Amino acid sequence: MANYSIDVPGSGKVQMQVNDQLTIHFKENCKFCVSSNNASDFTPALPAGQQYSNGGTWVGTANAPGTISFDHVAHDGTCGGAKITDTGSRTITVGGTMGKR
Repeated sequence: MANYSIDVPGSGKVQMQVNDQLTIHFKENCKFCVSSNNASDFTPALPAGQQYSNGGTWVGTANAPGTISFDHVAHDGTCGGAKITDTGSRTITVGGTMGKR
């Protein structure tokens, strides 16, 4: 098991495996947004649409392979307005490991 982290806002591309841990560091008051319904590919689920304060953190463990693009909006914004693209510049990619799906 390995540990990875990304900063929000900030560019970030992380490649990890099932059972690896991800920490999201929030550098301003904002909401975390994801490109798909794959938030549950982590335990606990990625904090999609949840508001975090500057200095806040979220920690979770990958439980399924896949790629999730992410972005953020202002603390009073809605994730539907986020500029999430599949360019690969802000992605969380999880590969599989033995014993997992």
